[in-house]
Amino acid sequence: MTDHALDLLAASLDATTLKVRRDGDHFDLKGGSGLQGRSAAFTGAMLRETLGDVPFDRVSAAAVARALEGVLTEPARSRGPELSFEEAAASMGLTLEAPGFEAGCVLAGGQKPWTYPFGDGLCVTCRIELDNGFRVLPAAQAERWGVHPERIYRAALSLPFHRTRAGAAEDVEGAPGVTAWRLGDGFDAARVLVLDALDWARASSGLHVSCPEAELLLVADSADAAAVSALERVTRERFEAAVHPLRPSVYRVERAKLRVGG
Repeated sequence: MTDHALDLLAASLDATTLKVRRDGDHFDLKGGSGLQGRSAAFTGAMLRETLGDVPFDRVSAAAVARALEGVLTEPARSRGPELSFEEAAASMGLTLEAPGFEAGCVLAGGQKPWTYPFGDGLCVTCRIELDNGFRVLPAAQAERWGVHPERIYRAALSLPFHRTRAGAAEDVEGAPGVTAWRLGDGFDAARVLVLDALDWARASSGLHVSCPEAELLLVADSADAAAVSALERVTRERFEAAVHPLRPSVYRVERAKLRVGG
């Protein structure tokens, strides 16, 4: 990989809680501390091979870093690998991730994450909240459960829904009619998946929504042209400034159904 690409990854890793040591194209990472800590090491060549056909840019660099942090900060002695579907269901939640997340998980621990389709080059993943930290659900563990992917998806909608219902969106300064969900619990972008359940009437009337970064969901009523224009502007601005960018796209919720292009 080029020095520029490696610098992109280094900048994204610097925005995580991981301890990072870089020597040329070699990265040594550590998450957590003491006996509960985890570590990983890889080179630029290993990253390129693991990425496969995924282009490497600031979006995929951030996704790789986000995955590395997610896997390496799970406590080493976590019960996560032993949990059954029934045990994990109440503490599962969905996240929205960009290309490169799968590669990051593999580099951190050798396991591909469980994913569910979303569109626009993004995917839905699942994390299990633990007593101390969380676990990115591996595809192999989900397969062992013998549970249909749709059932996992539906079960993992519950946690973001209830936390969203207990929280509140905030007005976006300088963008009348645009509201933002940023509760900071890891599920903000994925809240786009529960808007219909939160406010059926509003979702049925029509919404414009965007997920410019992992910890942000922007919403505007489709009938408010000025608000939609402001949402499009704020989406571009937030995407360009994001530490963990996802997409600058704007999606529609029509008749309470999310429409995602791509």
